[in-house]
Amino acid sequence: RRWHGLWNPTGRQGERPSEALKMGTLLSRDWVVEDTDLDGVYPRTEPETAAQRHIVDVSTWRPTRGEWLYLISLLSPDESAAVERIRLTIDRKRAMVSRLLQRRSVSEGFRVPYAGVRICRTKGGKPFEGGSVKRAPKLANFNFNVAHEGHFVVLASDPALLVGIDISAPFEIREGKHIGSTIEELRRSFEHSFTDDEWEAMGSAPTEVERVRAFRAQWSLKEAFVKARGDGLAFELRRVEFCFCRPPEPSQSFKVDCMDFKVGCMDAISTEKAEHYREWSKGHHLEPLSTKWARVYLDGELLPDWRCSLSELPRGHLVSIARGPVEQVQDEIGDFRRTLGYGEIPACEFRRRLAAPPPPFTLLSVRDLLPKELVEQYRENVGDFVPHADGAAPPMVRARSCNSALSKRASRPGLRRSSSFSGEPPCEMPKWMNPKNYGSIGANEVDACVIC
Repeated sequence: RRWHGLWNPTGRQGERPSEALKMGTLLSRDWVVEDTDLDGVYPRTEPETAAQRHIVDVSTWRPTRGEWLYLISLLSPDESAAVERIRLTIDRKRAMVSRLLQRRSVSEGFRVPYAGVRICRTKGGKPFEGGSVKRAPKLANFNFNVAHEGHFVVLASDPALLVGIDISAPFEIREGKHIGSTIEELRRSFEHSFTDDEWEAMGSAPTEVERVRAFRAQWSLKEAFVKARGDGLAFELRRVEFCFCRPPEPSQSFKVDCMDFKVGCMDAISTEKAEHYREWSKGHHLEPLSTKWARVYLDGELLPDWRCSLSELPRGHLVSIARGPVEQVQDEIGDFRRTLGYGEIPACEFRRRLAAPPPPFTLLSVRDLLPKELVEQYRENVGDFVPHADGAAPPMVRARSCNSALSKRASRPGLRRSSSFSGEPPCEMPKWMNPKNYGSIGANEVDACVIC
C-alpha cells in the first residue's frame, strides 16, 4: 500500500516502482512526487509573531563572564542549573540561547511580560508554555519547538498546528563524538534507525557527499516529526519515512467553503499590546538557499494531515519543520494537551493552514532575545568588556572614561595603556571586539584598550 499511486511514475496502479525511486531516494535527488491534495486551497498566512521562524548564530557569540552571569540570572533555577551542568562550552552557549529564545517566543507570541513566562516540558521532552498565560482565540493552540546544532539555534512556532523543528549541521563542523563520514560508517552506527529501503536509497546517490547529505536530510525530518508530536526517545525512527512532493498550487481567488474558524480571525491588537510588541527587535529576514516540501509515512501508511519542509541554510545546515494536527500529540501526563484551546480544527480551516507556504526565517542576535527594558539593564549591569589575552572572561568592567578606568586598573594582568592612543577614532573595529556587544562604548575608549 505504501507504493500505491504515489511512487509509480508511469501512473499504473499496483506496479512497484523502479529501484531508483524507492522510499528515501527522493531526498537525495531533485525528483518529487505528485501531490494534489492541497491544490486549489487558499492558504492562510499567519503573522510573524504567531508563526515564528527564528535563527541565532552562536558561532560568533563570545560572552564574557559578566554577560554570562547576567543572562543566566534571567532563567529559572532549574533551567540555569541544567545549563551549568553541560560540559562543553559550545553546548552551554547553545543551551543558553535555546532557553532565551523560547522565552522570547512565548512573550512575543502572546504579547505578555517577559518576567511572567514559564516554560515546561512534556515527558517526551517537548517544551511548552506552562499554562499561566490567558490565550486569545487566535492563539489557542500556540506551541513551539527549538533545536540547535553546529552554528545555529533555531525555533519554529505555530498558532494552530503541532510544530517540530530540527537542524543538521555538516559533520565536519560538529563537536563531540565522531559518528562517521561515509554512508557505510553511518549505517554501522544507525542501522536500526532506517529501513533497508532507505539505506539502499541513500547508498544509490552518485557521490559520497550526496549520500551523507541524504542521511542528514532524512534524520532531520524524522527528528522534526517526532519532536512535533512529542514522542520522545522511545520512538523508533525507522517507523517514519518521507518523500519529497511539490508545493500545493494555491487558489487564485479567496474562496472558503465553510464559515471562517475563529482561531484564524485576526482581531485588532490593543494599544497596550501593540506597544509591548514594539519592544522586540524584528531582526533580519534570512532566505533559505532552497526549500522542499515532503510527505510523511508512518508504519508504511501515508499521513495525509502532515507536511514537512526541508530548507538549506548557510554553511551547509539543513533545517526540517514538521506540522500536523494537534489531536495527534503524544502527552502522557496531559499538561501540554490541557493548554491547547482547540483539540480539532474544522477540515477547511486545517487545510488552509497546512497549505500555507513556510514563513521566512528571522536572524537574531543574542541581544535581540531580550525585551527593551532588559536590554537597558543588560547594558547597565554588563557594560562593555575588554577580554584578557588568554581568552578567559574578565570580571565585569565598564569603561566610562578610559583614561581614569585604565589608571585604576593598571595592575590588572592582560591590560595595558595603548602606546598609540592619540584621541582619534580608530579606523576599524579591533578584531577581538564582538560586534554584537559593540554598543554604547565610545570610539576613543575602544582604541585605548588593547590586548597585551
